[in-house]
Amino acid sequence: MKALLRTMKTVPAKVLLVTCLCAAQNFAQAADAESREVVSHSENVKFIPTLGYSYFNITGSDVDYSSKGGSSAGLLVQKAFSPTLSVESGLQYLEAGAKQSLDFGFFSLDTVVVDIKMITIPVRAQYLFNPTSTGARYYGKAGVAATYVVGAEANVLGESQDIKSELNSFGAFAQAGLGANWEIASESRLNVDVTYNYGLTKVFKTGGGKLAGLEVQAGYAIPF
Repeated sequence: MKALLRTMKTVPAKVLLVTCLCAAQNFAQAADAESREVVSHSENVKFIPTLGYSYFNITGSDVDYSSKGGSSAGLLVQKAFSPTLSVESGLQYLEAGAKQSLDFGFFSLDTVVVDIKMITIPVRAQYLFNPTSTGARYYGKAGVAATYVVGAEANVLGESQDIKSELNSFGAFAQAGLGANWEIASESRLNVDVTYNYGLTKVFKTGGGKLAGLEVQAGYAIPF
């Protein structure tokens, strides 16, 4: 032990300092290489086909509506600007609407069902909370979506009526949501998220009422 201490004392301080500096430099280079790898992966432009379920209602109307389900499908393009921040946009088909029902206690009868089919163009920012995770990666997103009504019907006790002319053709949603993704293949990931939509414009040309509801979507992100 004493021999070891004597040997250490004979080592020049400059040698120890140079050794520490080299170790620190090697560590910094390794961390920088890992960071660059994450950035290079995240900067890929990704193509994302999606399918989902929608559950909407018409709120703020003089008529008392309740929520009804529908479906959605879309084609999105996502561009990352950093390991955590990306922007996505594209085209989406969305079924929204609402219904009125008579409640008889043990069962209910739908008297009026409003079906609205629309095309939306979302523009959303997405923030990835844990970009270096090898498992699930969690994210939040928010933005707006322009909407265009391509069809609308009201089913009144089994009789369908075309009501597209009674609706405002153009509108907009404010959107916010949370989700997660998992790697399936090299840089290809499965996304699952929930998005809340709140209508910024009225549904009908006369009277009040705005669309509001949830979308649950699954998508497969494929790098270009």
